[in-house]
Amino acid sequence: RRVLFRSKLRSEFDTQFAQQSKELSHCLETARMEKRVSGGFSLDEARDRLSQEYHARMDLLCKKLGQHKDELNRWTGGAKVLTTAIVFTDIVDSTKLCNTLGDDQWVEVRQQHLDRANNLIRDREGFAVKNNGDGVLALFHSASDAVEFALELHRDSGHAEVRTRAGVHVGQINVDGDDISGRNVNLTHRIMEHLEADGVIVSEGVKSDIAHCSDPRCSKLRWTE
Repeated sequence: RRVLFRSKLRSEFDTQFAQQSKELSHCLETARMEKRVSGGFSLDEARDRLSQEYHARMDLLCKKLGQHKDELNRWTGGAKVLTTAIVFTDIVDSTKLCNTLGDDQWVEVRQQHLDRANNLIRDREGFAVKNNGDGVLALFHSASDAVEFALELHRDSGHAEVRTRAGVHVGQINVDGDDISGRNVNLTHRIMEHLEADGVIVSEGVKSDIAHCSDPRCSKLRWTE
């Protein structure tokens, strides 16, 4: 379980832990300098408590990771190889936005955006494979669902300051436990990176699939090559 956790979540969790530890150390040091008792325990005791909380949360996240694997397996019908619509999204100029807002506000803004994305994915019976820091990797049963999701997220990202770009492709993927892989996953990410500004970009295969199924939701789309 520990190895699986490290491969998936350790970096993000260690960042959170380090920030909490830094804040706690600062508060206790201030209390020491002012000769006050903070919370009734010493700095070493506080760090021990924080360490215990860290490992407890790590175990909880490992449990959630196992649930995520089961949910992905149900969504794919148990298939280890399948053809599906793939979407990568990203926040445009996220580093600049983070610097402008500051770390604390950026965390809130980013979470509002990710919550919006996940709600849209669920509404279209898609599957959120993972978030990639400033965006998501998601799967959908049809190209129409994938494009509609990308467009809706672009129209309303969850926060007025957030602009998004998304790449959409249809192709075969491999299911690896709680994650996916394959050249089509990589290709979808490269398609998204063609957009320097915000917007939605799709592969020719996506456009062909939408034209073939004649989905009324996509009847008014305007394409630019």
